[in-house]
Amino acid sequence: PLAKDVSNAVGYGAVCLALWYGYSMSSNFYHFFNPEVCKYDGDPTLCINPLVDLDQGYRIQVHLTRELPIRKLKKPILELGFDLEDGFRAARDTHTVEVKIPVKKYKLHRNKTLYAVTIAEVVGGKSNGKQLWGATTLTHFGYPEAEKSSLFESEDKYDAQIKKNREVQPVAHWHGNLSIHMVADSTVYPKHGMPGDVRPFYTLENGGYLPALYMEELSVLHKMSKPLKDLDPKINKTLSLNITISPISLGKWRIYQQMERSLEGVKIQWGFGDPEIDQIKQLFCYTNHVLLAATLTVSLLHTLFSFLAMKNDIMYWRKRD
Repeated sequence: PLAKDVSNAVGYGAVCLALWYGYSMSSNFYHFFNPEVCKYDGDPTLCINPLVDLDQGYRIQVHLTRELPIRKLKKPILELGFDLEDGFRAARDTHTVEVKIPVKKYKLHRNKTLYAVTIAEVVGGKSNGKQLWGATTLTHFGYPEAEKSSLFESEDKYDAQIKKNREVQPVAHWHGNLSIHMVADSTVYPKHGMPGDVRPFYTLENGGYLPALYMEELSVLHKMSKPLKDLDPKINKTLSLNITISPISLGKWRIYQQMERSLEGVKIQWGFGDPEIDQIKQLFCYTNHVLLAATLTVSLLHTLFSFLAMKNDIMYWRKRD
């Protein structure tokens, strides 16, 4: 009888744990997208109000530099919103363009690092002329990707090629894509209630805040990057850079920020390489989010039912004995 009571308690405990885990996950995701709102009708002494609305226009420039902080602004590779009286609505609209980057000018064939610096200037309103800055790398250093020509190729041969590649020095890789997001956030926050993962990225002034300019790196895959080691500037005079400027919701931005921090921790603590990090990135960035959530839910239920089935088997054979 005691064993049966213990087994039932364990079963109920597993069900309660699964329910708590599901509730905790859904609650966290809800608060990511719906943070606490100020209850005092935007009173500037008690609330932090947005200084711009979602229809605000911006004049956007994208500059390239080989070192940070940038010392002198040169001619930008992209200007957006300068031909519009009200600027480009970065929190509403999407703009995509391909730009050719000269290899020799930025010494990309010499294993150099290149940065993209974005400046978004507010057009009109109380914050007219205020600037938002963002920077990210367009290159990263990594080991060449091991090529696998067939699914039936020997794993030993593939592993040997990976080991051989890692015996050489890491080389610069060209990303080829630059994703710039304006965080679409019009939340009125309590004066002391702005989330800790949001506050460092917002510009706070005059009792309000300017949104963040997010330079996304989560969708950059090592296997899709181009090695620059053997690049010949006489043959390959330019490299293509696809620039996308688009809005991103507050919740999605917070999740992406957390994922980027987690991946950095995984690389440092567990020694994950670029191929392993690529697999995690593909799971979250290149998989339908509804399908991903359904898969996680089914996996959780499958684990729970497997545990309960094992418990019932143990009880059955215990009774037989």
